[in-house]
Amino acid sequence: MTLTDLVRAEPSGALLVSLATAYLVYLVVVAQLNPLKKCPGPWYTLYSKMPILVIFWRDSRNRYVQALHEKYGPIVRLGPDEVSICDPKDVSKVYLGNFDKSRFYAQFGNYGAPNLFCILTKEPHIKLRKLMTGFYRKETINGTGIIQEKVDEMETVVAANNKQDVHTLFRYLAFDVVTRLTISDSEMLAGRNQKLVFYHEMQTSMTFWTTLQPKWWDLAAALSERQTVLGEKTSISEASQRCNDWTFQQTGDPDTLLDMLKSKGVSHKIAMSEVQDHIAAGHETTAVTLAFLFHRLAHDKSIQDKLYAELEPINVTLESVDSLPYLNGLINETLRLHAAIPGAEPRVCPAGVIFQNVALPKGTIISAQPYTLHRDKAWGDPEEFRIERWSEDPPLAYFMPFGAGIRMCIGMNVAMGELKLATAQLVKKYEIKKSSPQQQFPTMKDSYTTLPEGDNTLLFEQRAT
Repeated sequence: MTLTDLVRAEPSGALLVSLATAYLVYLVVVAQLNPLKKCPGPWYTLYSKMPILVIFWRDSRNRYVQALHEKYGPIVRLGPDEVSICDPKDVSKVYLGNFDKSRFYAQFGNYGAPNLFCILTKEPHIKLRKLMTGFYRKETINGTGIIQEKVDEMETVVAANNKQDVHTLFRYLAFDVVTRLTISDSEMLAGRNQKLVFYHEMQTSMTFWTTLQPKWWDLAAALSERQTVLGEKTSISEASQRCNDWTFQQTGDPDTLLDMLKSKGVSHKIAMSEVQDHIAAGHETTAVTLAFLFHRLAHDKSIQDKLYAELEPINVTLESVDSLPYLNGLINETLRLHAAIPGAEPRVCPAGVIFQNVALPKGTIISAQPYTLHRDKAWGDPEEFRIERWSEDPPLAYFMPFGAGIRMCIGMNVAMGELKLATAQLVKKYEIKKSSPQQQFPTMKDSYTTLPEGDNTLLFEQRAT
């Protein structure tokens, strides 16, 4: 049957054809009038957001956007109202210029209340952040003694069992540190509440639905397979609820973030939302970085030997390891090549902005991703893990592991303290080895927050004294 026959035979068919034709004409007209037509990018991105949504859902966005920048240059169109940038001047303009956050972040609230991470506009964000800046100063954090206490406790765990899944071990460490600082000790290194770490991982696996398709979250969670967490079958919905329940049930110890916020007049719900966000964000990112770093030590003995030579003459403390050049280079190179959050950090363009000679309409989503910045040719050999680059005037404009501007990670000093002390204390006492000669270096999961995929078991052999 021809199209003409269909139209003659079925009035409903004629209507469908007319509607489809009208819609196609509409798409073409809208696309031709779209100012982003002048932005480089695949032709299909001018017509629909569906391709980039599918790519995000399939956990391949970071590498896809990286490939687009390699092909099209420093600005690339991702959809009819979205672009990605990778020129440091443009990145500075967006993040140091404090563009408002996009709706991507809006679903990160907890208990029906906002927090620092999910507040989209400038004024309320600045007001809330000012309340916490002093709490997260390096001197304040180090002065609590909490990082030292928990690293000592972690070392006891390693001494009792020298074969460790390092991703899990460092999750327990980071979770204990952040909960002790913010609300109440989770005591994971002591063997308590360990299921919470895996519940948070299950919750994080829903990032696409949480941030981009929240109306489908319940359905997506219901269709997901139940997972076994330390012997117990658990659904994603149950895991998410248990994460929130555990935090909300804590009363808050003195001198914690919760205690400080409430003393400054912050409502209980907003303070709890803030704490829950810091716990979720603060443990996984640190654990991922430490896991990749220790795999690097186990897979390259020359790196481990150089680090040990730097550490051997000193008494390891937070203060003594703070400025060690090789240790800091190792951490920075790990953060560069294995950024815990390699994904895009979307913002919203105000009126009248121009990037790379392309005028972007008000409301355009604009983002940079650390994954691309950290692999720019400015690094010379970006795919090589080379610690020495950090003593050779590195291109810091292309380095963004903690974000940039006033929205920069507020817990950076906590993370850096853990990275430095945990690495130094364990390497000073143990030689780190692969669990088998065949063990491969883990791959980075291509997602907003990455994971080390593969066998994460390493051996800790005590050094001869």
